[in-house]
Amino acid sequence: MSSWLYVGKLDNPSLVDPVAEFVRATDARPVSRGLSNPFFSRRARHAANDNLVKEWFGPEKPIASLCVFNLASIVLFLEHTAQLEGLASSNDAITQSRWANLPYWIDSVWLPITGQPKVKVQDIFGMPTFLGSTSGLLADLLEINNLSPMKLNSIPPQYDVMRRDPVAFFRQEAEILEEPDVLRWLWLALFDAATLANEYQVPVISA
Repeated sequence: MSSWLYVGKLDNPSLVDPVAEFVRATDARPVSRGLSNPFFSRRARHAANDNLVKEWFGPEKPIASLCVFNLASIVLFLEHTAQLEGLASSNDAITQSRWANLPYWIDSVWLPITGQPKVKVQDIFGMPTFLGSTSGLLADLLEINNLSPMKLNSIPPQYDVMRRDPVAFFRQEAEILEEPDVLRWLWLALFDAATLANEYQVPVISA
């Protein structure tokens, strides 16, 4: 089963209340909306953020779809980041890592908000759904790239093909990548997705 990152609006109405509560609880600021001005009252920010949350939901198709292969590839990346922190495994990293915005959960949503709000795992119909921030994810990825010997910001083979036409890439015969290139692929897909989300003011969804 393949795994994807989707940059675009959320279409699950059961997430509306959890997302709104998350944004209000963290007193988060939307990226590039001018609401980080300290002269804005908390009430004004909350009202503006409530309106913004509504803009994050809709039936529109994603702006971008990025293939991240499968769950095994994601675990490989998380094992690498755990090793960078000196942790025994990615399971330990879920509760101990300082990089809280990594995709430890199958169902994850990163919202285009600034700063490092406290992440949250919300139970949605019995399934854990991670809520985090795109700015927090980008900050984590940049630190990971600086610490990793793998040159994670290097473009691996076939990545550009996937970005140009993800459907065609998915249908073609897959080229087997070496482990370092899988790590680079995951890092770059997460980085590109979060960057696009900030640019277009929409969430990133993993599925």
